[in-house]
Amino acid sequence: LEVSQERAQALASQAWQDPVFWLLLFCSTVAGSSLGFAQTLCTKHSSALTTTVVGQMKMLLSTYLGIVLFGTRLAPLQAFGLAINTAGGCLFAYYKHLESSRTVADPFSSSSSIPANSTSGKSKQEKKK
Repeated sequence: LEVSQERAQALASQAWQDPVFWLLLFCSTVAGSSLGFAQTLCTKHSSALTTTVVGQMKMLLSTYLGIVLFGTRLAPLQAFGLAINTAGGCLFAYYKHLESSRTVADPFSSSSSIPANSTSGKSKQEKKK
């Protein structure tokens, strides 16, 4: 049971015969797949929190582009929220940078973190024994 006729209208559209439509559909599919792959890699090589913050910063960039390109007006509360979001993302990036440079600069200090999947120098076969 269909409530609206949108599906039937979309399938009956003449756009399906337009090669430009197919090119744009393909580009959109590749971009979406690439984004999903990039998010998976980001989570694999960092933390879930970093991936979340990167996602928020991406949405923030999209918001700023929409404001600039389409002339969207913001209420003062919206502008304040964007400013807080931007400041938080920048602070997170700064502290992550400090953390990584401290770990790289002094890998043997007591404050350096050991990755959770570290094998402490033992191979997988040695751990099984």
